[in-house]
Amino acid sequence: MITLRVLLAKLFSSREDQNQKISTVPTLSSKTGECSCDLCSTHWIGFGNSSYHLFSQVRTWVESHAACAELNSHLLKIDTKGELEILSVLEEKGWIGLQISESWLWEDGTTVNENLFEFLKMDDESCAYIEGNYVHTANCLSGKSYICELTI
Repeated sequence: MITLRVLLAKLFSSREDQNQKISTVPTLSSKTGECSCDLCSTHWIGFGNSSYHLFSQVRTWVESHAACAELNSHLLKIDTKGELEILSVLEEKGWIGLQISESWLWEDGTTVNENLFEFLKMDDESCAYIEGNYVHTANCLSGKSYICELTI
């Protein structure tokens, strides 16, 4: 966590901003009020008004969506350049809450701000995952790690 804080510190202009935006969630429980699997509060990374959990388990998009919902969270929605920079620093990849029907929409029904990131590998696939600063498309039934976001 100390290494992460050092890397993330480069993203902020002042120590005050850093202390306000980087934190860990002190407690988090699933809908049952207990931790599930190997989840505990130290696995959540705080930034701004959200906390993120990077899961290494391989699941389909629908399974990942359900797993996040069990934690009262949702698959990652990228709203800002700051969020994208955090993910780039963490060098993580995984399913995000983006699917296509007629156009790319986040799980909450909002449209994608295409100025935030580039789409790579734009196949005729319906789900998206992030790797670095890029969003890729993939078959929703393929297995990938995933990123849950909890709005604080």
